[in-house]
Amino acid sequence: MIEDWSDVPAIPVYPNWSSAYTEKYEFRTTVFEANTGDEQRRSLRQRPRRSLQYTANPHGETLRDLSALLTLRRDTKIKVPDITRSVPGVFVDETTIELPEGDPSWIDLQVFVQEGGREEMATVASFDGTTLTFTDPLVYGYLNPRISPARYCRFPPSQKVSLPTSQVGAMSLLLDIDPGTEEDFPINPPLQFRGQDTMFIKPNWRDGVGITFGIPGDRVDYGVGQIAVDYRQVLNTKIMEFTFLGRDRAEVKRHLDLFYRCKGRRGVFYIPTWASDFEVVGPVDYGNNEITVRGTYRQELDPFDFSHRNIALVWGQTVIPCGIYSARPVAGGLALKIDRTLTSLPIPPKFFVSWLVMARFASDELAIEWRTDTVAEISYNVAVMRDSFREFAIAGHRIVFDGDYVLMGD
Repeated sequence: MIEDWSDVPAIPVYPNWSSAYTEKYEFRTTVFEANTGDEQRRSLRQRPRRSLQYTANPHGETLRDLSALLTLRRDTKIKVPDITRSVPGVFVDETTIELPEGDPSWIDLQVFVQEGGREEMATVASFDGTTLTFTDPLVYGYLNPRISPARYCRFPPSQKVSLPTSQVGAMSLLLDIDPGTEEDFPINPPLQFRGQDTMFIKPNWRDGVGITFGIPGDRVDYGVGQIAVDYRQVLNTKIMEFTFLGRDRAEVKRHLDLFYRCKGRRGVFYIPTWASDFEVVGPVDYGNNEITVRGTYRQELDPFDFSHRNIALVWGQTVIPCGIYSARPVAGGLALKIDRTLTSLPIPPKFFVSWLVMARFASDELAIEWRTDTVAEISYNVAVMRDSFREFAIAGHRIVFDGDYVLMGD
């Protein structure tokens, strides 16, 4: 049952940008892990919970309205503008505003209309992609107002407001958006490789790419004598951390789309390690679809390494995913035969080769730190998984299987 928010006050509390404006999305996933490291994951939320955290300096009428709200209302509900989804508009008349972009799901939604010191709430009657029409005439006249969808939020159980002066307040806000009150989030279709999602956006190198290796095992130590460790998993665990700085709204949405499609930790996707895992030491053999590299082809060391079965050819912002058919020794390295026709790829003279691993989000929570209302930073960890694609290679031969086990003779 959706609560009635018609009498909830709309108070325009905007960030002061002394710190990041952080929005968090959180799914909920149960993960059942076997002793071998295999997982079964189930999502408990179809849509994530969302919260907003920022600092503000309310003053004047806004400060008085906030004080009255926190003093008199026991439910502490509030409507605030969602500034990261605001769009500029052009005033046409008191019921119509032209927008360069917008969301068709804004119909019947309340929005903030703001320009300079003038601001008011309005309800959207219709939106055809460029023309926004309101149910009632606007009170003020505008030139180029900003339109922000209203979010129905709740204050935490305790909220502190400081008063640096008699007219200005200072507060750190943590607002939980009420579940079920947001419009549907439009999700773009994925760029797939072998039927799975992908993330091919290159991270920044200010903080580097962090890699944490885990060695799962049951350790028995009585404090005297030898220590016994039972390494129950075939492979060690691997957590990679990526940071994306200075990203615009379009790129932030690509990360958010992936998070929505995966529903947090539930889904998997392919992502490069972004390291030069193989050194390219020879020319590309376009006739045989081979690349000569120096490095370790791990399936030759362990045929059941299901995590390292694909590579990515990387140059600039371009990522070409490839599967490995075979690896054969040649003078100075290995010749990797891949499952793509190289003659159709505009491979430059200099590129590097990364492992392309299957991964999932390591957390059900994704935090987006906005430095302005259009530029953000994102950091998240991914856990490398065993590749679930139903082919793998042993001694250069592709084996296709559909069950849980593979029985092999000599």
